[in-house]
Amino acid sequence: MNISLLRLFTAVCILFITINSVGQNNTQKKSNEDKIERILLKSENSAEDESITVDELVDNLSVLLDINRVSREQLTQLFILSPYQIESLINYRLKNGGFHSIYEIQLINGFDKKTIDKLLPYISVDNMKENFVPIKKNTRIKNELSLRYDIPLYKREGDYNSFIGPSFYTALRYNCQLKDKIEFGLVAEKDSGEPIFGLDNSCGFDYYSYYLIIKNINKFDKIFIGKFRVNYGLGLTVGTRNFGGKWNEIQSFFKDANGVSKHSSVDEYNYFRGIACIYKSGNLEITPFISHKETGGTIKENKINSIYTSGLYRTAKEIEKKNAVKQVSMGSRIAYHFSNFTLGVNGLYYYFNLPIGRSTKNYTKYDIVGNNFFNIGTDYTWYWNKVISKGELAISKSGIAVLNKIYYAPTTDWDLLFIYRYYSPRYWGFYSNAFGSQSKVKNENGYYISMQTKKFYPVEFNAYIDYSTNPWWKYRLSKASYVVDMGAEVDIPFLNHHSFNFRFSYKQFERDRTGTKGKIIDGYYLFKSRIEYHVVCNDFIELKSLGDCNWLKSLYSDIGYHFTQRVSINSPWLYLKTDFQYTYFNSPSFDTRLYIYEKGLLYNSYIPSFYGRGHRLSLNINNKPIKNITLMIKYGLTFYSDRSEIGSGVNKINKRSKADLQLMGRIKF
Repeated sequence: MNISLLRLFTAVCILFITINSVGQNNTQKKSNEDKIERILLKSENSAEDESITVDELVDNLSVLLDINRVSREQLTQLFILSPYQIESLINYRLKNGGFHSIYEIQLINGFDKKTIDKLLPYISVDNMKENFVPIKKNTRIKNELSLRYDIPLYKREGDYNSFIGPSFYTALRYNCQLKDKIEFGLVAEKDSGEPIFGLDNSCGFDYYSYYLIIKNINKFDKIFIGKFRVNYGLGLTVGTRNFGGKWNEIQSFFKDANGVSKHSSVDEYNYFRGIACIYKSGNLEITPFISHKETGGTIKENKINSIYTSGLYRTAKEIEKKNAVKQVSMGSRIAYHFSNFTLGVNGLYYYFNLPIGRSTKNYTKYDIVGNNFFNIGTDYTWYWNKVISKGELAISKSGIAVLNKIYYAPTTDWDLLFIYRYYSPRYWGFYSNAFGSQSKVKNENGYYISMQTKKFYPVEFNAYIDYSTNPWWKYRLSKASYVVDMGAEVDIPFLNHHSFNFRFSYKQFERDRTGTKGKIIDGYYLFKSRIEYHVVCNDFIELKSLGDCNWLKSLYSDIGYHFTQRVSINSPWLYLKTDFQYTYFNSPSFDTRLYIYEKGLLYNSYIPSFYGRGHRLSLNINNKPIKNITLMIKYGLTFYSDRSEIGSGVNKINKRSKADLQLMGRIKF
């Protein structure tokens, strides 16, 4: 095994050296997969934040948008245009009575050739009047059915004596759309180790998500029945999804207050279940909802000790937590749109069947306690010349939260963004999800500045700096503290088919020294750098080389790094696309762990974190034998050279390697 890997590593090193192949394409267009890769890698919690779902990104990038009806929110979801460019497009449409040809986008102020080339695959111009829709178009039904099946080629400790179900993973998805009127779908999932059609899951799968959306009924824009997600304002009141990350703030500026969206992912926690709607009458928009759902939790002394969010119910102990917590939630957003100003009022009430107990740990002193709560907020968006300002003020039972964003575009080549937030340590926002340096909206006061420029076209440059303070203690930190976070990135395309990307970030923070009970505080300095080189050799072969280096400096110094090579081969005559990826990683500690994006099956991202020393190989094959049928297979192997076992507890594997096989099929009809 070691000799084979050494030979492979040598071959990859040669490939790194000989990568400067002469390309034959005159244009280079990034695929949806590449776009999703960039978005997820820049999202700071991309590997851990369950509210970031790849299926939602896939949906956003697969819908052809009518440029005469598209909203700011929908344009933001493409992650192509800056706020200034979005406003320029909207203003052009209003001033000229709509677009009559797709080629009119060349006339929009601030649109360069590179932007237009990126945007064209996602937009269309529909000149038909809204009240005239041909019967054939209106009655067209689109169905999509997919099935995924994962086989772990190893045994964990839990597979021998703890897990009550088989080791395979499976997920089923079905979606049906009666164009412009009705959409419904079903998602079913069984995690590895969970039972299927037996024991606790006698109805089949462990988890189901279902939704029905009725569209364009009188003044009701959409009516949702089943499972859905809700976002009001900037997320201080309620926000169940966020493609955040400090790198993406300018591109995602308008990704707020989008109301309600379907929950079509396998995320078993971040959703509501009930009924919701979006009602529009002139400039008035009302978005109410009511929900009742069960979730996992640990109950002690008739109180909720913790909320269980992983969705794994494989052992008897885990099954005890299943559906232990009942939640009732209801809320509404009322917004009024003026010509250059939008004002919204948001309200949320939620109730638990048992009270949430207080922890004895000092850093949780101001955490949420009780069984009924509310959040009330008001938000605004103001457009003035080259400035766009938006913000939200929210209150809870015991504290307040404030978030303000100011965007300024001095010229078409520059974008500037300033963000201020103040989240009281006493603010209770159970469903809040907003910009910040922490996962919770509380105990933070900070300033953020970001800029991006195309002044040196085709080179793009962006940078940010963020400074935040924490008035109260945090996990592993027994005093008030601060965090400094900054980063810069340059993207250099050249010779039409080559591109080079360099990214650097620096973070300064504090921690209690282990064993001192907070009496000694140490400073930590984390430096991260990434280099990426991408070349399209011809119509059939693409190469991507990248390397990361993380350096943590404190009482000790750790350096983690990886080298990754990806080869993508497109064989159109065989309707086949193949991606091979190899990674060598070396990271001595969890603090310098490395996140590596790997192409996966549809509706699935794979961004594992690695620490230790070893190798990772994957082979991804995508075949389309018939127009409406897609077959996918992926094989992955991880080999550690610095240990004899992987993981711990029920997940421990008593050998140094692990391999997985994933299969998926999709049919559209």
